[in-house]
Amino acid sequence: MDVKKYIDELRTRARKAYIPVMREKTTELLAEITAEKRPSRVLEIGTSLGVSGITVLVSGADRLCTVEIDGSVIDLAEKNFSACGVRDRVEFIEGDCFEVLPYMDNNRYDMAILDGPKSKYCEMFDLILPMMNGGGVIFCDDVDFFGLVKQTSPIRKHRTIIRGMQKFYDKVTADTRVSAKFLPIEDGVAVITVKTEED
Repeated sequence: MDVKKYIDELRTRARKAYIPVMREKTTELLAEITAEKRPSRVLEIGTSLGVSGITVLVSGADRLCTVEIDGSVIDLAEKNFSACGVRDRVEFIEGDCFEVLPYMDNNRYDMAILDGPKSKYCEMFDLILPMMNGGGVIFCDDVDFFGLVKQTSPIRKHRTIIRGMQKFYDKVTADTRVSAKFLPIEDGVAVITVKTEED
């Protein structure tokens, strides 16, 4: 199985069906970080078709727990994980992440992929951070939201998302428990590293 080719085909199908999936350069960065960190357990918020989940599993992660609110999307993703030979290393959780995550607070992860509701990144960050091991990475996609986050006068239609993301920038930058890099790759990526006791 040529996983890269399969993921490229997934992106083509996703575009035709108007399903958002992680873009190519962002996926490449995720693969590089995963290969470097080799996380034992990864938490993902927003499964979609499985592009990012498959990427971490073929790049060095041991296991993935992925949370998705839409059961029909999970059905599609499950087929894709199976086709790439990694289904047995995935735990699917169907539900709203804000309802599910509080019950998972005893779990610990070495990496998290944050790709859920864009206007709620601050709230998701607050739920995920206590579950992260020191040195762990929170990988956040779409933090620039098509270049609109840096605009001083947000388009009314996207105002809630943009203001929520601007709040996320400020929150993460000020949080002394983490160090954050915001990278101008595609729709914007934040790579947030959880500090260890030695940092």
